[in-house]
Amino acid sequence: MDEGYESDGATPVPQGVRIKGSNSQKKRAYTPEQRKVSVQKNLRERTNSRREGNQPQRLAYKVVPEEQIRLAKKINATFKHSI
Repeated sequence: MDEGYESDGATPVPQGVRIKGSNSQKKRAYTPEQRKVSVQKNLRERTNSRREGNQPQRLAYKVVPEEQIRLAKKINATFKHSI
């Protein structure tokens, strides 16, 4: 056998080469405390935008169909003076 190779009879695998395994061996970007803080910040931002009275933000890449605008105007006109 060649030096630097291990083989179990199948294809030779060079020594020192890490075969894909679980992702648990990767380094984490945040500590658990840092992750908790960033998640709380994201949740606060999301709930703040959903408070009562706020209009949901339209996505810039989605065009509003004209029929939807027409129906919204009709609904607003119908319920304009009712309680």
